[in-house]
Amino acid sequence: MKLLKSSTAIMGATAFLFITGCVRPSTIAATNTANQQAASVPVAAERTTLEGKWDYTMSNPDQDPFSGVLMVQRGGSAGYTGWISVSTIDYEAQTKVTKAEIQGEKFTYIGEVQTRMGSYGFEMTGTIRGNKMTGQNKVRTDSGPVVFSVTATRK
Repeated sequence: MKLLKSSTAIMGATAFLFITGCVRPSTIAATNTANQQAASVPVAAERTTLEGKWDYTMSNPDQDPFSGVLMVQRGGSAGYTGWISVSTIDYEAQTKVTKAEIQGEKFTYIGEVQTRMGSYGFEMTGTIRGNKMTGQNKVRTDSGPVVFSVTATRK
């Protein structure tokens, strides 16, 4: 009911302005055309990308959290290459990327990291919003998978 009263009031005010000569028909037409054009202009969506240098923190209930840098670049057979560093042990390793994809804000980053203690497969999944990443990293170890919560900020 309130909407009906508002519409009636707007129509009445427009009719009053038109009849009294305060508004010309060409002004109304120009205003309507401008409003329609403004409404049809597409707004560019921010493109989500996995690329970049990410400051990350990984944690799970059974271990102390650790942090470092995750670097992801275009290239390689899966479309991306990368490396990871761990600050607490001053270590950096190349990452063999076997799959990397983004669907909307959701990402999947799968590969293998070579460390001093051997090679470990991983599957990192989550969400990227602007320069913030949240998700989980499932690392395959000799004693079974270990799941870490991941938060990261693109530098």
